[in-house]
Amino acid sequence: STTGAAGATKARFNVTATNGTAVISELKFTNTATSGTVTEVRVGSTTAPMVSDVAYLTGLNLTVPNGGTGLDIDAFASYAPVGSTGVTSGGLALLKLCYVKYTIGGTTTTAGSSTCATTGSYPISSAQTMTLVGSKPTVTATQPAGVVLSTGAVEAIDVTITADAAGPISV
Repeated sequence: STTGAAGATKARFNVTATNGTAVISELKFTNTATSGTVTEVRVGSTTAPMVSDVAYLTGLNLTVPNGGTGLDIDAFASYAPVGSTGVTSGGLALLKLCYVKYTIGGTTTTAGSSTCATTGSYPISSAQTMTLVGSKPTVTATQPAGVVLSTGAVEAIDVTITADAAGPISV
C-alpha cells in the first residue's frame, strides 16, 4: 500500500533465564536486509521506530521465569510502503533481536551488542526473511463456453493472472 503495513508480521523470540527470574527492561532489534524496509517494531504495547535500521524499545517489564521454557517475546514488524511512494519492490526485511538488557537478583546485565553490530554470536536470534512487493496477483479460473470433454486434447479451463493496481507482477 502507499502507507506501508503496520504490525504486518509477528516474529517470536524465546528468552530463557538460568540464574533466577529475569526482568527485561530493554530490547533492540535490527533489520539486516534492505535498509528502510522495516519502519517500526512493537512488543506488547511498546513501539519503537527504526532509526538507522535499529528499533530501541525501553521501559519494558517482561518477566522471564527461572528455568523451564522461558518467555516467548512476540515482536510485530511494520513495513514501509512499496513502489513509487516507498522502497523498491523486491526489497528484503530481516528482523533480528540484537540486544537485551535485564535484571536478575538486583544485578543488571546485557546480552548482545548495544550497537547491534553483527559480531561473534550476535545478533541473538532472527525472524524469517520477508520480501516486500508492491503488487499481488489475482488468479481467476473459468471453464470455457461450449467445451465438451472427449478423448484427446481439450481446452478444459482458462486461467487468468492479473496484477492489482500497485504494479506489474512476474509469473
